[in-house]
Amino acid sequence: WKRFAMVAVAAIAISAVTYIATPDGFIFFGILHEIALASLLGLAFLRLPALLTAIVAAAVIAAPSYLRSEVFDHPALWWVGLSATNPRSNDYVPQFPWFGAVLAGMAAVKLASASGLLAWLGTWTPSRWSNPLTFIGRHSLAFYLIHQPVLFGSVWLL
Repeated sequence: WKRFAMVAVAAIAISAVTYIATPDGFIFFGILHEIALASLLGLAFLRLPALLTAIVAAAVIAAPSYLRSEVFDHPALWWVGLSATNPRSNDYVPQFPWFGAVLAGMAAVKLASASGLLAWLGTWTPSRWSNPLTFIGRHSLAFYLIHQPVLFGSVWLL
């Protein structure tokens, strides 16, 4: 729950900051919001078979192509991703289709685990050259949050 709390708090902070800084395109449901909600929703799929998880993933990915409706055009429903018109935002990552990518990843991990691939990959010893990537991977939320002000500051200087 600690990881979820960190991502959720960061998502709320980004919404607050971007609402003040760029109210016309503030981030109301960006990548961190999606990661937080998908982390919770994904719990329901942990014990389901890989095939069922993959089928639901395909349905979630395909849904925006077939189920868009003006019913979802209300701002309170924009996060779903089925509105007839996409809302304006500097970072918009709605549940449909992106939760499908999460489910596809979960199905792939289930298959990799069942085939022994994960156990085999666990025997891999990282080299000295991969240490920086390992560090960044272990601190990815911090790097994501830091890169934004650095990027905006660099653009502002130009």
